[in-house]
Amino acid sequence: MTIEVPAYCFQAGFQSGADYEFGSSNSIGGRKRGPHTSEVPQETIQYLEEVVAHFKTLTDGEEKELLVGNVMEELKEKEVQVAGDQVCSRHVETLLTAASPQQLIHFLSSMSEVNALQQLSSSPFGSHVVEKMLIALDKSWEGLPPDQQEQTNKLLDSIQQTICSQLYEYITDRYATHVARRLLCVAAGRNVLPPSKAQREGLTAAAAKSKVLSGLAARVGGGMSGGSSVKTSKQLAASLAITSLVGDDGQLSEEPRFPQMLLAASKVLSREDMQGSRITDIVFSQNASPYVQGLLKSMTFDRKALIALVPCILGASYFVDSAKAGKVLEGVEPNGFETLVRDHTGSHVLEAVVQASPPALFEELHHRFLAGNLAELSMHPSANFVVQAALSVTSSAAIVKSMFGELSGMLGDLLGRRRGGVVVSLVGACSRCGVCQREMCAALEKALMSIAPWSGLTAEQALAPSLLCLDLPPLLGPPATVTSAAEPDPTNTTDIHSHSSTADNTRNRGGAHPSSRPYREGRLSPLGASILINVLGFGQGACRQFTDSVAGLRGVDAAKMSADPSGSRVAEALLAGSAPIKVKSRFMQSLKGHFSVVAKTAAGSFVVERCYDTGDSSIKEAVVSELVSKRKEIEVTHWGPSLLKKVGSEAYTRDPEQWRRHCDTMQKTVAQFSQLFAGGGVSEAAGSGAGRAAGNRDRNMKQPPLGKPLATDSIGLPEMVTFKADKKRKLQKQDERVHHDVKNQVSRPNSSPLPADLDNVDGGQPSSSAAAQTLVKQSKQGLNKKSKLNQMNNEAISLGDMTRDKLMRPAANSTASAGPVKGLEAVMADVLGYSGGLNDVMDDKKIKKKQREKSS
Repeated sequence: MTIEVPAYCFQAGFQSGADYEFGSSNSIGGRKRGPHTSEVPQETIQYLEEVVAHFKTLTDGEEKELLVGNVMEELKEKEVQVAGDQVCSRHVETLLTAASPQQLIHFLSSMSEVNALQQLSSSPFGSHVVEKMLIALDKSWEGLPPDQQEQTNKLLDSIQQTICSQLYEYITDRYATHVARRLLCVAAGRNVLPPSKAQREGLTAAAAKSKVLSGLAARVGGGMSGGSSVKTSKQLAASLAITSLVGDDGQLSEEPRFPQMLLAASKVLSREDMQGSRITDIVFSQNASPYVQGLLKSMTFDRKALIALVPCILGASYFVDSAKAGKVLEGVEPNGFETLVRDHTGSHVLEAVVQASPPALFEELHHRFLAGNLAELSMHPSANFVVQAALSVTSSAAIVKSMFGELSGMLGDLLGRRRGGVVVSLVGACSRCGVCQREMCAALEKALMSIAPWSGLTAEQALAPSLLCLDLPPLLGPPATVTSAAEPDPTNTTDIHSHSSTADNTRNRGGAHPSSRPYREGRLSPLGASILINVLGFGQGACRQFTDSVAGLRGVDAAKMSADPSGSRVAEALLAGSAPIKVKSRFMQSLKGHFSVVAKTAAGSFVVERCYDTGDSSIKEAVVSELVSKRKEIEVTHWGPSLLKKVGSEAYTRDPEQWRRHCDTMQKTVAQFSQLFAGGGVSEAAGSGAGRAAGNRDRNMKQPPLGKPLATDSIGLPEMVTFKADKKRKLQKQDERVHHDVKNQVSRPNSSPLPADLDNVDGGQPSSSAAAQTLVKQSKQGLNKKSKLNQMNNEAISLGDMTRDKLMRPAANSTASAGPVKGLEAVMADVLGYSGGLNDVMDDKKIKKKQREKSS
């Protein structure tokens, strides 16, 4: 793809023809004014106040749009003055929410002149108005007709030309940088900016609603005050909502909306006049740093442009024109890199460089600057986030092994000095690349056992509680015997959210032993839970100590973990993982007596549902009986009715005995169904949590109640396993051996000859030899047996095809996106047509077989 870049991008400087300077006395942003002062005529202010008051009373969209059009006509040739005013700018922002795209284009066009745009962008009030208009145009872009899209494209290109002519001044200015950042997002077609301070602290609705991805393939970024890498659950959710920008080939799968605008900004930063002190000021500037980060993320669609841009940002003293692999960063000084990676602002830029770099460029970056320095960088308050980003983006098993070799011996120091984010990323890298998993578990166990107050306990007692209470006072106790005193409700919101006082009390007591209290208040550690979730995803040969530790939690601690937003995912990871069924049963047994308490929390309701799907009849009955006993309290929650319906609470209330019989019948049916098709392919791990692991927590998702999730084909539908082919081949080989033995016996001396074609032996003449007749009889029996086996195979395969067709063919009254696939019970009821399950089908076949034998 060839993209034309405007000529102004290559100019050493751009003269606007006007004497305007950012922050000068003739700019609105540089003036000193008192509170609530305005330079707009009082008549205009009064007019806007009356219009806005009337605007807020309107409910019809067309009336609002008509009113906005009249206001814009009234403000013609006064747009810049009104939009940059302290009082009027707020009224203009209110009216722009109902403006049509054509009105936005007209209003923004009046401000696109060089002087007007600079004046508004450097104003604390006008910059908000321009940014709001860019956001509105970005949202309405897809619905614009082609002629308006072309008009908008020309307008945005004109604004980009104005910004690129003075890019350094725009992105380093306190207010103008927001306009440049928003235009960057419009050009990319998505939000490429790093999260703001409010989002990192979890104060916005977007951050609160962010999904935590299962498995830490994404970096845990951002930090709290003091350089700590520990985050709250909302901070972790916001920081983990980072999707991979670069594919396996280093290219972005999605093309930006205006690639020529992105290339223009990249060319300006790569110019010779920008190198040296200017690029250094940009990288270390708190105003310009987010713009550079966004530009790096949006430039992943063009590898060549990105490779040319990265050395400039890193302050290369010279550039290699050939850009050969391993020599792109040859001009970057190690001392400059050290300064950048240790700076609070520069480290953010370096994180974006690591995330956006193609694999070859990242490998060179690792070998030149990171390898051999990971131990020191991981302990630094700012540089440790660059290490986390490097661990999260690499897909090379060799690099992961190298990084693990440097960090494995200092996991205890990292955890003890609140650098848990590095450990999270290291565990995620080992899980993603499938290397060093056994070594990782051994090193992590050694590190956890060295942290007080867990050092005096056994591995089973300490591993899970120490991770769940990482960087927190001991909130969970070991599974040692505790007096059966009345324990507080784990769902008490006061107990859950007020852990600060508990931490102070624990410190005053000198760090009390975990078993000193039967129950401790506070939220569990999101970082520790993330480490434990990834470790539980390892093979049992590596993580057996950790699965045993989770399963060995005493009842109140298991309930506390299951009711916690972070701990509930650990419980689901255990029940959905590769742990033996005995280990899972042990954990579910510890939750008996606490199911109703756990189900009152949003996070715990998923654990209860998972236990019901995974457990045997006794666990299912314990779940439903406890939920029924607290039915009124559970029904008031928004998840309660669906959970009660899932476990069959109404049927259990009407007739518990009938519910038990139905539960036993369904379990037997599923077991026979799995043996028939997969020889035990449907086993212990429940499938209902697959949606949760993928971030989908839809209550309508139905999965097999017992067993692993069914295999999926290329379109995501379950693929029903047919009769095993290896058994069929084994039977065929036995028949071939019988056939071969018959021919060998016939060819011996003193034996009568047999017909050459044994397949047509029924039509042959009877032999005069008794031995030959016996062999013929045996061969007939073998052929009859083979025919019956083939018939059984065909019946089994037909049943499997019927089941697959039923799964893949939507119902007549459903749409193409009718929802999730049914569970095994529902599938068998639909396909077989028998409410009694597989037993009735087999009985029917036996009856028909006897009737055929009698008639023959």
